[in-house]
Amino acid sequence: MRQWASVEALRWQGLEARALAIGCAFCLFVLVLSSACSDGSGDDGTQPSALPTPVATGSASGGSGANAGMGGGQAVEAGADMSPRADAGVASDAGGSTGGGTGGTGGTGGTGGASGSDAAVSVDCFGEDCSVYDSECSVGVCGAFGCEPSFYADGTPCDDGSACTSDDRCGFGGCVGTSKDCSGLTAGVCEYIGCDPASGECVVAQKLAGASCEAQAFCTIGESCDASGSCVGGSPRNCDGVADQCNSGACDEELDMCVKSPLPAPQDCDDGSGCTTGDRCEAGQCVGDDLDCTDVDNACMGVCDPVSGCVASAKPDDTACDDGNACSSGDACWQGLCAGDAWAFRELVGSATLIDPSLSLASDDTPNLSYMTYPADTIHHALRAAAGGWSSTQVGSAYGTTSKSRTWLALDSADAAHVAYYTGVDSFSSGTRDLIYTTDASGSWSATTVASSGDVGGYPSLAVDADGTVHISFFDNTTWQTKYASSATGFTQEVIATVGSEYSSTLALLAVAEPVVVYMAPAGLLHAVRTETVTGKGTPQDPFVVSVSWPATTVAAGTVSNDFELVVDGGGASHVCYDDNTGKRLWYATNASGAWLREVVDVPGASGSYISGCSLAVEGDGTVHISYYDPSRLRIKYARSTATGWQLEFVSEAGPDISSYSQTSLAVDSQGVAHVVYESPTGSGLWYAKRNDGC
Repeated sequence: MRQWASVEALRWQGLEARALAIGCAFCLFVLVLSSACSDGSGDDGTQPSALPTPVATGSASGGSGANAGMGGGQAVEAGADMSPRADAGVASDAGGSTGGGTGGTGGTGGTGGASGSDAAVSVDCFGEDCSVYDSECSVGVCGAFGCEPSFYADGTPCDDGSACTSDDRCGFGGCVGTSKDCSGLTAGVCEYIGCDPASGECVVAQKLAGASCEAQAFCTIGESCDASGSCVGGSPRNCDGVADQCNSGACDEELDMCVKSPLPAPQDCDDGSGCTTGDRCEAGQCVGDDLDCTDVDNACMGVCDPVSGCVASAKPDDTACDDGNACSSGDACWQGLCAGDAWAFRELVGSATLIDPSLSLASDDTPNLSYMTYPADTIHHALRAAAGGWSSTQVGSAYGTTSKSRTWLALDSADAAHVAYYTGVDSFSSGTRDLIYTTDASGSWSATTVASSGDVGGYPSLAVDADGTVHISFFDNTTWQTKYASSATGFTQEVIATVGSEYSSTLALLAVAEPVVVYMAPAGLLHAVRTETVTGKGTPQDPFVVSVSWPATTVAAGTVSNDFELVVDGGGASHVCYDDNTGKRLWYATNASGAWLREVVDVPGASGSYISGCSLAVEGDGTVHISYYDPSRLRIKYARSTATGWQLEFVSEAGPDISSYSQTSLAVDSQGVAHVVYESPTGSGLWYAKRNDGC
């Protein structure tokens, strides 16, 4: 079978031939003109060459054997364009007969030539052999620019010379047949299925050595065939693409895919979260333990941010938590504090506006209470019945002394009540106020004016010793002094310190009935013990002289508020609760070790003002109880010291049932059960709450 150049290459050859022919024709034209003007002899004296004879003049030929009858009878003039398949003046070389036609401008076409196996005709087109364009599906013809292929119609039968095809047909300029179906054969990994073009038989042949193959194994790549036809060699498939910090990449032959294979433990990793710790690989997964953020503050303040880790931010209200108190129930977060309800009950003392409460428990644990009404400014003493409910008695009038008012109640060994309060002489007085002490020790209430010179008696605090002697500390707004008075000396006033502002004090007694006072001063919160110094020999010439002093130590330096309380335990150690205006925190301080030690009990929420209204009690075993108001949470709270820190609880129920300020008063009964009285908003009276027995 002939090998043909590509059609495109042949076309380029035709264009080059045409250009050459045009150039030659131009030269011939010039030569003819020259001959017409010459004398018939060349420049060299020879005869000129004859002009080229036209291919055909007034004659026509039959069509080629491969396309019989096509183009017969077409007249062709010398130098004219050759029509496709019009083999001018040339008989077919495969049995075609020459058509007989009359010459001239339009001779009659001859009879078409008989069909033959190869009708290609060599044409001399200006010296170019057009047979280079002959193929099974084309014939070379001479065109306007030289030789070019003339393609047979698509679908024309042809023979591509291969026994492995059938129904060969011309199409797209070539001869194409339908390949033989050899799908019935099976080939190995180093064999291929093909058709023998000579015999037309389907055969299985061996691939050449070095040809790529796949040995039916997904996990091996790069195999090749050897000379014996075996698929050998190759390397393991790289599965690193599926590996991570807890898994290596492994190839699974059954699944035909790369899979994760867990790394052996122990294996460190990073799960990418700031809320876990101890990250490690387990069964191919990076896991960590939840970061415990409770030590940021408490179970309801420490939350975790995936980027920053633990941050001091309040968890949502009503989030379940555990306050660590076996006596409480319904533990939940409220404004950043985890607390349950460990209080047996809460009851309203009175429906009017009652303020400045002071609570004390009788020897049988009966609650006694003093308070002031507002704006009537009457002073009352109240008792709670065992079955509930309060009976109240008016014991004095205060007359508009709210700014420095405070009632203070103490019970003596016989459970008689003793009350100190600050009052004006009438409702319109200004600058003239007195310190009043009243008691029912005689069976009925009787009052005594302790101090009445100027504006005196603000922030009173009272204690009664075992002998029934009354001790009172107070503030003198006229002299700007903190003072002390005792019934043993007819309430003669002693100056504890000149403080220079409206400062508060609170008083307690040592076991030997020596008064101890904690008071505010510009330097901070001070603790003073009354000390008597005796000089002289007790003779007329050298009599005894008793001098009194109040040496002080600093409980807390800096600015604190007027809300603090002092308690002295059976061992003579002082205990103080107070709040500071700078950090807004609740503090506890004691000198039980000989020096003052301080610690923070509670911190309000970020939006709250300073904690206030604290009251304190100490049990015989050293357990400290504190009640106070937390404005950031609008709740009365209770703190109890434990071996591991302070246990915090809510005393009042959730919701805005407390005003922007609330005074509290706390007492602990013989069973260690806390009792608290606290103020409610204007018009809501006082509330009394008792903690669960046995807790």
